[in-house]
Amino acid sequence: MDDQGRPVKWWARLLFEPREHSVTEWRLGLAVAGVALFFTWMIFWTFIPTLIYNVGIGIFNGISWVSGLFSGTGTTPNEVAAPVLTPGPSPVPSPSPSPLSSPSPSPFPR
Repeated sequence: MDDQGRPVKWWARLLFEPREHSVTEWRLGLAVAGVALFFTWMIFWTFIPTLIYNVGIGIFNGISWVSGLFSGTGTTPNEVAAPVLTPGPSPVPSPSPSPLSSPSPSPFPR
């Protein structure tokens, strides 16, 4: 910075010195941004629609979750879910196959 608070380097003056932009500079900036967005789309076109979809679903799920917090449809403390009964292990072991009826995995006869 010089004594008056302006940048000394040419690139710093170009980037940080406040000034009025011309119509040509605005159009050039829009063209550069458009080309950058085009190439971004060409590189990531397979991911962007899925990303947009997932963000939309996430917003919808978040709103649904928050509205569910205040909807009052929760369970009361006295309600208890019924236990699910599953059959336990059988006290009788399963029968094993007869050694004579099944082939032996060993190459040597018994």
